[in-house]
Amino acid sequence: MEEGPALKPNKKASSWDTNRTMFDCHIKPLLGKRLARDITAMDVAKFQLEVSHGKTARNVMIGRRRRSKVTGGKRVAAMAVITLGAVYEFAIRAEYLQRNPTKGVERFQTVRRERYLSEREIAALSEAIAEFERNDARHSVMADAVRLLMLTGCRKSEILKLQWDFVDWQ
Repeated sequence: MEEGPALKPNKKASSWDTNRTMFDCHIKPLLGKRLARDITAMDVAKFQLEVSHGKTARNVMIGRRRRSKVTGGKRVAAMAVITLGAVYEFAIRAEYLQRNPTKGVERFQTVRRERYLSEREIAALSEAIAEFERNDARHSVMADAVRLLMLTGCRKSEILKLQWDFVDWQ
């Protein structure tokens, strides 16, 4: 994965971090002792099932006081297979391997969750923003940004890429 950013310079650092975590927490523990060329589609299907059943789930200490919870489930398993497939595609492009065993493996279908803030959460966030502004007026731009995200439901990246032409003033 260290060579990956050179081949995909536009991919965000956070995406590389997510891939690294997926690799270290799920792929390496279950498939890491095997040669990449020896892994079959059946192995990938079994891997997906094991991750979904929580075989790689555990609590990991990060530093002295922080703990990270590694989970299983269908969504995590599907993402692990996607990450594994990306690793194989990289190896094929770099001419290390000839085939990708994740091809043809049916991934678990996952439903994206839609979650909205409750009225209580909106009130608490609004109060926190107001308190933030009261403590230091220099933070009003940051407070406005959080308010914009809260009221529109947009992602940060969507707001950052927003152009005036996209705004419907009617």
